[in-house]
Amino acid sequence: MSRKSHGQIRQSQVITTCGPGALIDLPKHSAIVGGLDTWPKVGDLQEILEPRLSRKIQMMTGVKLPKLYAPPPDSNDPREGPTGIGVWRFPEWFVVQEAPGGERERSRRLVHRRALDDKNRFDGRPVVATRFVRACPKGHVDDLDWYGFVHGTEVSACKGQLWLDERGTGGDLGDLVVRCQCSKQRGMHEAPVLALKPLGTCSGARPWLGRNAREVCGHPARLLIRTASNAYFSQVVSVLSLPDRGSAVDAVVKDLWEDLQIVESAANVAFLRRKPKIAHRLVSRGGGL
Repeated sequence: MSRKSHGQIRQSQVITTCGPGALIDLPKHSAIVGGLDTWPKVGDLQEILEPRLSRKIQMMTGVKLPKLYAPPPDSNDPREGPTGIGVWRFPEWFVVQEAPGGERERSRRLVHRRALDDKNRFDGRPVVATRFVRACPKGHVDDLDWYGFVHGTEVSACKGQLWLDERGTGGDLGDLVVRCQCSKQRGMHEAPVLALKPLGTCSGARPWLGRNAREVCGHPARLLIRTASNAYFSQVVSVLSLPDRGSAVDAVVKDLWEDLQIVESAANVAFLRRKPKIAHRLVSRGGGL
């Protein structure tokens, strides 16, 4: 994860469609939005004082007196350092943009991030992130085990070159075949069929918390298109915000209630304001009553 800026999103997107764990496309990279540990220090964030929402979140999560902060805004001052939230590059498998050919079948190599050079190229050619990942009902998400998918349940140590063949023009799963250098191949149309368990069991990966953040999970892995609208759902919690603007006035009236309890009209208030003590309190603390 690089600390320099790779793109921008609106603050409203951070709390709706692009929160921690969301899969996004940046100008030059595909990524997954990092957890709250990648945010700036709370001292550099604007705290949102909304007691009703804090109490509701406390009831939902069990966290005592949670504090709320706004996403960090971008600064237009070039003298200030970069601000923002961190993302992790994800997925880590890519397809190579091969030289165009005249054949009907288009074959592109599948490569892992570790095979790329320092310019994020493979064999001198640009790459793009694969559009397929695997996930489970518990929210885990991970790269496909491409070797495991091609070779199936057979025990194989084959690590030959993988290819993604497009045998049609529609881009549907039925037109895609994953092929290994050892001649094994498998159609992507089998990937969503849970009865076949084509993607194995969930690895428990939580890449938004880092590459090694895993937990035990035994759910069958499901195919997910990372750019699809069903790839991420935020849990939205809202409350009515009712600013308590009268709190200062209430405090002053309570302190002066022994004198103010006889008030029956605005004329009575005007008369009582002749007393220095009442005049001073009503003007300085009561908002100019």
